[in-house]
Amino acid sequence: MSYVAGIGKRRGSTCMYCQENDDVEHTLFGWHKWHGWRHEVEIQVGRRLTADNLIEAMLEKVENWKLIVEYMRKIMTCKGKHERKEKEENAALRFTRHKRQGPN
Repeated sequence: MSYVAGIGKRRGSTCMYCQENDDVEHTLFGWHKWHGWRHEVEIQVGRRLTADNLIEAMLEKVENWKLIVEYMRKIMTCKGKHERKEKEENAALRFTRHKRQGPN
């Protein structure tokens, strides 16, 4: 089960963008939407980031820590905005359907 499903933010454990399993590794390293941001950080950090070396890279230098935290923050902010928009759209759709059907 993904984190977002485990805390009740979403029903399923699939990525809202590509339908793959939405876990930390997929979010930070696997999905192509974040490739540009990840690539920028990798250039500045001087290595390809993976689940196996992320902590080591963060602890290497304070600057690395800041770059990687900012990368993660950007992803989580973007995903949060998308989730809120999706939730609002679903609520509007339910309201429209209910309004068309009329009271029971």
